[in-house]
Amino acid sequence: MSIIKKSIYFTLLLGFNLPLYAGQYSVEIVLFKQLNTQGIHSEYWNRPELISNTIDINADQTHLNNDQSAWAEYNLQNQQFLPMSDGISELPNQYYTLNSSADHLRYSPNYQLLAHFGWIQKSRSKQSALPIRLIHDKLTSDIIPSGELKLYISRFLHIQVDLKATQCITSHVDPQTCDTHIYTFKQNRKMRSQELHYLDNPVFGMLIYITPFSS
Repeated sequence: MSIIKKSIYFTLLLGFNLPLYAGQYSVEIVLFKQLNTQGIHSEYWNRPELISNTIDINADQTHLNNDQSAWAEYNLQNQQFLPMSDGISELPNQYYTLNSSADHLRYSPNYQLLAHFGWIQKSRSKQSALPIRLIHDKLTSDIIPSGELKLYISRFLHIQVDLKATQCITSHVDPQTCDTHIYTFKQNRKMRSQELHYLDNPVFGMLIYITPFSS
């Protein structure tokens, strides 16, 4: 094998082990709830965890994970994206590609659209990447998730989903408190950029579209 051919061969070989992209990524998320709740009871691994203690309905839930670092917060009830540190920004609407999918979910009798948002972040390893925190203001009788989404690179793109939704069942004894059901949504998925990815469990579903971004 000639020196030139060897050089090309090893360059290509090393290329498969390099990060996919060293710049920025845009991440677009469509989060929705399954209105057909039969799956909650038919799949044992995803049954809700029942909490026996009571929670104050009027308690402020805005910063459920305030003890952990995050790049930004997105309020599901106010539909507001709040950057908290450098290296993160909200994805402008003109870059959205999932509008038709979000509209389909919005008007479907089988699903409830919870959020459609996106952000732009730098390419980071699992150790250095920070999550996007999903928050909400107050507990309600509806099932609204909170938790974290984290995109990082470990040879391939990965999205880490760690959400927990609390459903408030109002107490008959004290209307200001409620018994709660907790539903978890945890996945860690290897991704490809510029491909639409779908994650779900019997309670929630999520569409994710990631692409290299240059302004």
